[in-house]
Amino acid sequence: MRAVYETASGLAFTPCKAHKAVVKRRLLLNTVYAAAFGAAALIAVGCSNLRTTETATHTLTKTYWKLKAIGDKPVTLYDERREPYMELQDEPARVAGSDGCNRMMGGYQLDGPRIQFTQMAGTMMACENGMEQGAAFTKALSQSATWRIDGVRLQLFDTGGTPLLSFEATARKTP
Repeated sequence: MRAVYETASGLAFTPCKAHKAVVKRRLLLNTVYAAAFGAAALIAVGCSNLRTTETATHTLTKTYWKLKAIGDKPVTLYDERREPYMELQDEPARVAGSDGCNRMMGGYQLDGPRIQFTQMAGTMMACENGMEQGAAFTKALSQSATWRIDGVRLQLFDTGGTPLLSFEATARKTP
C-alpha cells in the first residue's frame, strides 16, 4: 500500500521515490540544525545559574506563592480560609499576603538574586491557632537575603545560604 500525503493547500498526492529522498534529507538537516542550535544555546546560557536544577516555570513577581515550609518545618493550615502566602508586584515593588492569621504588606528590593523586605506591616488580630507560625513567617521574611526559583518552588535564604522559607506557586485561593 502506498502512502498518501496532503499538502498545506489540502491537495492529496502520492510521493515518488525521489520526493521521499528529499523529505528524508530535509528531516535529517532539520534534526542536525536543531541539535547544533540547542548545543550552542546550552553553552551560551547553561552556566548562568548553576544552582538551578529545574526550569523556572513562574516568575518571582505576579505569582501567588503559597508558603509550604518555614525552615525544615512544614506549614500547618489552621484555618482553611487563611493559608499563608505572599504575592510580589513589580511597580511599585510591593509585597502583600497573609501569615495564616494576619494580613501583611510592605515593600521589597531586588538586586539579582538578593532580596530585602522593607517597611513590613500587618494587621494584629488574635487567632486561636497559628500565631507562632505567623510570627516565624514574618521573622524569616525580615532575615531573607537571597531567593531562587526551581520549577514551581520558590526558596528564600539567609545570608549564609540556609533555607528560611519554601513556597509553591499555586492558583489564587478565593474565599
